[in-house]
Amino acid sequence: PAGGSFGGSGIVGNIFTPSTEGTFSVFYLYTDGNGCAGAQTQTVTVSACTGIDERETTGCTIYPNPSTGIINIQYTKEVEIIKEINSFFKKPALVIYPIILLSGVSFFTGIFQLMFFLIFLKESYTFAGVLIMRVIIMVSAALPIPANLGIYEGVSVLVFKGFGLTAETGLSFTLITRLIDFTFVALGIFLIIYYAAGYLIKFLNKNNYLNSKN
Repeated sequence: PAGGSFGGSGIVGNIFTPSTEGTFSVFYLYTDGNGCAGAQTQTVTVSACTGIDERETTGCTIYPNPSTGIINIQYTKEVEIIKEINSFFKKPALVIYPIILLSGVSFFTGIFQLMFFLIFLKESYTFAGVLIMRVIIMVSAALPIPANLGIYEGVSVLVFKGFGLTAETGLSFTLITRLIDFTFVALGIFLIIYYAAGYLIKFLNKNNYLNSKN
């Protein structure tokens, strides 16, 4: 119950503050309103703590260690990402070059896509202008927002207006490219379902055949 007092070695003003490590005997004394008294004794072991045990950590670093004040926890997943990137560029040239080549083809395909769109609408353009427009739009697509909803369209509108084209043209371009992308995504989903269904049918037929043999 509250209202009692602590005593024993290491107790200063009802607070346990040992000056050294070791084993201490601490007691709590309480007297109620009727003069009845009771005491409880507890043994406390104090060990010197000079730091946190060094352990294998994943993704973080703790410092300074040891510390008598504030400690810092630093997230180190970035190091793993750098390791992955370095590992990729250490692959044989036959692995790296095709990937870089395909990335370049994808980049210039996007530029030609924009050029043909402007030609179809009979809009004036220069290759340098189309190149800059496409780069800015691609940068907006790299923003960490799910599906870049709204960002891709908004940046495209601003870029088109900045090059003397209308906002409607910019929005139309993004919506058309979104539709084309979604069409290929739908085609990919269809192919996945088609092949998965074919595999499942073969698996079931094989099981039925084995069961009929038994």
